[in-house]
Amino acid sequence: MHFEQTNFILQSAEVLIGYNLLFASFIVLGSPTKKTNWIRFLFSIILTTFSFSIYPSLIIAAATMCVIVHHVAYMQSNSNPTNIVVWVKPFRYMIYTFIISLAGYLILNRLLLFMTSIARNSYTVNASVWGRLDMADIFAHIGTSFYRQFIIGTKPFLFSLTTYLGIVAILTLLLYTVKLKFINWPVFLSLFLEYLLALSPLFLLGGPIGPVRALTPTIPLVLMIYVITILYYLNSNTLRVGAVVLISLLLFSQIKTTSDLEQTDILTFQSESVFTDQIMEKINALGVSQYSRYRLIVVGSKLFKSPLTQHGEVIGHTHFDWDNSTNVGNNQRIHDFLQSKGYTFKEVHSDDYANAIQLAQNADMKNFPSASGLKVFGHTIIVRLQ
Repeated sequence: MHFEQTNFILQSAEVLIGYNLLFASFIVLGSPTKKTNWIRFLFSIILTTFSFSIYPSLIIAAATMCVIVHHVAYMQSNSNPTNIVVWVKPFRYMIYTFIISLAGYLILNRLLLFMTSIARNSYTVNASVWGRLDMADIFAHIGTSFYRQFIIGTKPFLFSLTTYLGIVAILTLLLYTVKLKFINWPVFLSLFLEYLLALSPLFLLGGPIGPVRALTPTIPLVLMIYVITILYYLNSNTLRVGAVVLISLLLFSQIKTTSDLEQTDILTFQSESVFTDQIMEKINALGVSQYSRYRLIVVGSKLFKSPLTQHGEVIGHTHFDWDNSTNVGNNQRIHDFLQSKGYTFKEVHSDDYANAIQLAQNADMKNFPSASGLKVFGHTIIVRLQ
């Protein structure tokens, strides 16, 4: 998940700044067991609000951090708070920071949208399907997504680890409870809340979990606290060593997956570059030199697969296949890629793309790099990929 996020160049640096601002806000606020002055409180609110404004999914991450701090604070406790109010009271500044920052972000976001007249759509305002689909359909989508992602798990993102590590953490705590005859309900409640926060995109969006990159750092944080809980409450050194070995194997598996995704990204770029060079060599061979006077239209899409590549959500896709569903196909991204290599062609419009599809069919063009896969019609160059 982290590599999907950091590799998403459009926003990678900004989002990592948001992560650091969020973590810094908790450090600035300080331990809930110590008194916080108003300067630290205000500075923490500012940092948290800025982090939300950079990447809204950090709202869930901030809530997760609040629960984790509660969780860790009560792990070493030999007594329970008498009620919920007593449980929450030491952490009130942390909760105030979250609520005020969330309110500030929502107000400032609406104000900015109003002042800049940015178009209101599902991406800028509300990506949820609640109120737009039938309730039965929404719950069916939630159930299907939960089963696929958090029970079965799909490679390379095995979110099912969250479910199974959570179950192991609860069972470990139950065994500890039976032995000591002491029910540490704040920790039990924290485990449950952390799992709900990991699932929260399903409920907030109404089915799909959204971009995988948006689930970090929430799910990694939840996995971290589950592992800490398991290791802390295991009384037997033998069991603890066994748990460390198993967790290490899971860790190395994730490292291997991340390495595979990195290699996929490199190999995909190399394949795209070679394929683009083949297209340009064919164009040059046909006597075209003043590229800016021509309109290059690529019909269809292409993936570059090999035994060494592994597809993530974005990783593994290319400029030649990402925008299949648009009315100009993948041409906008392909042109951007060509421009980065020094080749500039006329912009492709929707009617140009529709005409190119028809021309490719009428001319019985084959898939490039076959001889008939690239043809020039006046000042229009058509490349057929499929």
